[in-house]
Amino acid sequence: MAEMSYFKITRDHRSMRVFGLAKVTYTEGEWADAPVWLAERGYHLLVFGSYADAKAFIFRSSCNPSPFRIWECEVEGLAKELPPICCLTSLADGVIRINSDLGAGWPIGTLMARRVKLLRLIEGDY
Repeated sequence: MAEMSYFKITRDHRSMRVFGLAKVTYTEGEWADAPVWLAERGYHLLVFGSYADAKAFIFRSSCNPSPFRIWECEVEGLAKELPPICCLTSLADGVIRINSDLGAGWPIGTLMARRVKLLRLIEGDY
């Protein structure tokens, strides 16, 4: 059976959307983990299960025109299900606040893994 590919979006080797106390820095070829305070509460690193879903998320994102990179990555500890989605602003302050907006949910194709290793840059800056 072929090994599945996963895809991580970064901005200058950092988390794409989170900052502050929730920020994660990625180095090609090295394992990255979520901040301890998030991992202890069941929130780990996000990846996409397909290149198409990762690319579609960038174009739907309100973060453009920041430079984004899509990486093929290896994962460990893939979650069986995703926890509730959180407010990104509160995460930066070290608080998990569930996003209760109607219709708020994880982007299509989102998966969560305990560890992520960037393997190969697929696409450069946007």
